[in-house]
Amino acid sequence: MTSSDQIKKVRSRPQGSSQALHFAVLLALCILAPIASLAIFPSPPGISVIWDLANATAYLAVSICMLLFIYKGRARAFPPFSGRFFANLHRDFGYIVALLLVTHVGLMLLAEPLLVYHLKPTAPLHMLSGLIALALMLLLVVCSIPTIRRRLWSNYHLFRHMHAVIAVAALALTCHHIIVSGFYLNSPWKIFFVSVIALGVLLYYVTGNYPLMSSTAHRLKNSGRYSHLISYGCVTVALLICTVLIVMNNVE
Repeated sequence: MTSSDQIKKVRSRPQGSSQALHFAVLLALCILAPIASLAIFPSPPGISVIWDLANATAYLAVSICMLLFIYKGRARAFPPFSGRFFANLHRDFGYIVALLLVTHVGLMLLAEPLLVYHLKPTAPLHMLSGLIALALMLLLVVCSIPTIRRRLWSNYHLFRHMHAVIAVAALALTCHHIIVSGFYLNSPWKIFFVSVIALGVLLYYVTGNYPLMSSTAHRLKNSGRYSHLISYGCVTVALLICTVLIVMNNVE
């Protein structure tokens, strides 16, 4: 390695860290935005720490699910990282969504064991929508594991098409579940706000009108390592913030 290459490598480290920090803050704000809107007047009363935390995990999952449609694995103009970074970010967010949704169900049953009756086919339609959405999300995660994906789909383009169709269906069912549930979305403007975000994300995804990184020349090298820190770090911070707010709301 020449001295000029070494200088470029040293300079790229602080630049990459700065870009990663800015991107992490942006993602954290996006993840928390829907939850922040729910806390605005009329603010629902606290029921219990476990119950409210269970619902917070679900809303965080929905926020991240929408980000999956925006950052779907292809290299983007911002941040100027390698394609591997975006592939890792999409995969990590998928795992996180599945984990948060399973946690949501587990905490709900812990807070109110009688909800087990809503896990049956005789449950209300909006509860069935949530269960089907959970099943579809788990299916997406499992089928995206490379070894399983190659066995099920030899054609990668067919896999991507089916993955997209199932993802859109899961998001639609999730929105039906949370809107009809209605406890936190307790005003018309909140329902309108969430509906506009969901429709906007889907339109953004379907039209494909977003900036892509067309050239590899200006991408920061070895940036794939930032994906795990950003994805899991943002969600951890969001969960901590939600937990503190929930505890304060229930103490009052």
